[in-house]
Parts: sequence; structure tokens; C-alpha cells
Amino acid sequence: MRWLRLHNDQGGSSVFVALVVPTVLLLAGLVIDGNLAIAHRQRAADIAEQAARSAANTLDIEALRGSAGHTAQVVIAEADMACARARRLVAEYADAWLGSCEIADSARRSARVRVLVRYQAVLLGLVTDPDFTASGTAVATVVTSSRGGQP
Repeated sequence: MRWLRLHNDQGGSSVFVALVVPTVLLLAGLVIDGNLAIAHRQRAADIAEQAARSAANTLDIEALRGSAGHTAQVVIAEADMACARARRLVAEYADAWLGSCEIADSARRSARVRVLVRYQAVLLGLVTDPDFTASGTAVATVVTSSRGGQP
């Protein structure tokens, strides 16, 4: 009888549940919120690609016409004008904003855009601050070739 009292298993499953349930919830949070982070990072990259193409499509008309005896050049307009166009495109998305925009090279043939997207974590937001930010960067270059995009 005394042996039964020493090896009592009452409450053993409670300890197991108390250790396993938080671990499983943490792993589920990492999987769900990790996938959410990847999806929003891809979305930020997609918006950045669109904004970079929009900025790169803002061509300098005077340089294109070849004024004052200069040869015609296909270059991006001034950074302010190109970035304003990119900013307008990004503003169409409620949860995104333009992080940075610049003409990426001295020849004014590439535009680099960084876009930030805000999202909320599902399970990890219960433990930490639920607001997270994903970013995406893209570069668009003006191509003047008529050979299917090959310079």
C-alpha cells in the first residue's frame, strides 16, 4: 500500500499538457506568421516592380527629341518627376508606402524603388506587437533595343 502512494501518477498529464500546448501554439504561430511574412514580402516586391517600371517610363522628352544639335537619348526624367509617378502608383495600395525612390545610375537609365507594406501577425501578435512591415526593392532599366528586349 505504501508503494502505491509513492508512485502516484496523478497530475502527470497536466504537466505534459502545460509544456506541450504552448510549444505547439508557438510552432503554429511561426508557421502561419512566417508564411504571412513571406507573402507580404512578395507583395511588397511586386508593388516595387510596378513602381520602378512606372518611374522608368517617365522619360525626358527634351532628351528624346535631341534638342540643340544633340543626339536623341532615351533617359529617365528628373528624379522628382519620376518618383512622383512611382509615389502615385504606390498610393493606390492602402497598406503600402514608398520607402525610397532614386535614379539608380548617372546615365539616368535605371530607377530603384523600395516599397514597404504593413501587415498584422495572426498568432505571434498575441504575444508581441502585431504590426509588422515587409519591404521590397526593385530596379527598372530603360531598354531601347528593338530585338525583343536584348540590348
